[in-house]
Amino acid sequence: MNWYAVHDSRGLAPAGWHVATEQDWLTLINFLGGQDSAGGKLKETGTQHWRSPNTAATDSVRFKALPGGKRSPSGNCVSNLNQGFWWSSTAATYLDPPIPSQPGPRYAYGVDLAYDKSRIWKSPFDKRVGFSVRCVKD
Repeated sequence: MNWYAVHDSRGLAPAGWHVATEQDWLTLINFLGGQDSAGGKLKETGTQHWRSPNTAATDSVRFKALPGGKRSPSGNCVSNLNQGFWWSSTAATYLDPPIPSQPGPRYAYGVDLAYDKSRIWKSPFDKRVGFSVRCVKD
């Protein structure tokens, strides 16, 4: 789903939960030892879902991150088996001007895991791209 669905006023998360904020992701990443190693600790082990070599995958916190890929604004699905992407609910307000048909800034924060890295990346992404979401208990 794109970020607009994540941030829809009707609420995506079930009662008592919320879509992870940028700070929720940073807290998890820091708890797992920082950006360079947190990705491997989140990824499901093996190569049933992830492309080989699935570098450093231990799933040590039982998150079972899967490579859901992403959906481009034009509707193409890419990076399946190679990467997993998750939205945060936090807009990146300092970047490019808004999309004319959408209110607010054009980018929001998300995270990215790759099959061949132990690292996790937190970056701003175009809000029109489709990613997975992580819900956090309130």
